[in-house]
Amino acid sequence: MIGVTDAPDYSIAFENPIEDPTQPQVEISATLFSGLDQQSPELLSSFDTAAMLKMEHHCSSQKLEEGHVGNKTWVLCEGPGDLGYGQVMRLYVYSRSKEYYFELIYTMSQMSFEKIGGMSEVERIVHTAQVW
Repeated sequence: MIGVTDAPDYSIAFENPIEDPTQPQVEISATLFSGLDQQSPELLSSFDTAAMLKMEHHCSSQKLEEGHVGNKTWVLCEGPGDLGYGQVMRLYVYSRSKEYYFELIYTMSQMSFEKIGGMSEVERIVHTAQVW
């Protein structure tokens, strides 16, 4: 299984620093591991296992929707926020091809989810989340 010391090739995170609970709260993180076509089958299966465990961890509360688009798997869930934002909506998307593993975690307040268009925004995010 992928451990804490396994560093991704690229990782980026954005956090909305607004502390006013009446304002939209959004956190986004994306991680990319590349060169998977040069790895052993055991390591490749560990990416799938780690992805499912991470998704289960982030969506341990209430799963609202889930699906597949191409080689992407996604889950939308609702649960307590990590930073005291109350209940949040969390969209977890992961994709693995022969060459790479990519994950996107998009966390937003319930108010933000409603303001941005709910499920139509989830569909847009899932469809546009890709490796270039």
